[in-house]
Amino acid sequence: MIAKLKRLQQYYSFNPKTTPPQKVFVEITGACNLRCPLCPRTYSNNKRGNMPKEVFEKVIVDITRDYPDLKLLGFHMFGEITMRNDFDVFVSWARQKLPNTHFGISTTVSLEKKEVVAKLLLPGFDSIGIWPDGFSNDSYAKIRTGGSFTTVKDNIRFLLEERDRLKKFDVAVHVGIIKNMVNQDSTDKFYESFQFVEKFKNTSLVTVDSIDWAGQVPAENVLHAAKDYILKIPKPCSIPFEMLAVSATGDATLCCIDMNLELKIGNIMSDGSISQIWASERAEAIRSSMKRLSPPVLCKKCHSFYKDLTPWPLRNRKRLKIKNRHLIKSFFVDGLNRKNMFL
Repeated sequence: MIAKLKRLQQYYSFNPKTTPPQKVFVEITGACNLRCPLCPRTYSNNKRGNMPKEVFEKVIVDITRDYPDLKLLGFHMFGEITMRNDFDVFVSWARQKLPNTHFGISTTVSLEKKEVVAKLLLPGFDSIGIWPDGFSNDSYAKIRTGGSFTTVKDNIRFLLEERDRLKKFDVAVHVGIIKNMVNQDSTDKFYESFQFVEKFKNTSLVTVDSIDWAGQVPAENVLHAAKDYILKIPKPCSIPFEMLAVSATGDATLCCIDMNLELKIGNIMSDGSISQIWASERAEAIRSSMKRLSPPVLCKKCHSFYKDLTPWPLRNRKRLKIKNRHLIKSFFVDGLNRKNMFL
């Protein structure tokens, strides 16, 4: 309770000129080779390509100048980083500028070229999150449409073996399952299929629940959707006070799940530096509306804006199917590695 009160105090006394973002996500590419039913990109017309070099360099230079002590920099939003041939060059350059910032990436490693997978170990990532989600050819095809389960499993093993060969044990690798309507009863099968991962150093198997991305994904596909909460009360979301995301087009938003840029607060190339955009009138208007519990429409559709008070027996039956032992393992692993995971 005390921690929650302190957090609320931080929100209401928030000053963007003295409080920098803790996390910045850079969409180095918006391209993806998959069409996953759990991803907003599948349902959006706002698909993006590669981030231009001058945009990327502007973002990194601004961060280096304004936020040199940034805690976390993620190189993804709604694209697959390995779709960009020169991603390693970009990230390596950023690492030279920001040697103390945690660099992370979320990837599907679904491309068949091993040399592309090996590039993930070159730039200087601190953590790599890989999300197969499936446990067999059939389950994978339903969740990661357009990919090959065999290819992904081989790529994960290859990446870990290559990491050991290069002695880059400091690169943490998390292999996870996002539980949804297809795989929620099969967590054991997932762990069995990928048990080889934990034989390597600095690795983990993780479990998280799927969300509807603030209504951007059909609720029937996922386990958590605000529209399923029978009894709920609004609460301030921390994301606008902690996070900044820059899309491949240079548009900045206060939420990393904002596929269609509904919370756009400026463009990095036309509206000033990254710190000026972080403290812009538009950004402050969104934060003020969140503190009044009257945020933009996208936020009102998001599960993060609500406290679910629905009594357990009345909760959506799809969420009741989750076995307790899966929940225990999920909560333990997530709590252990949450700071290094990128969803």
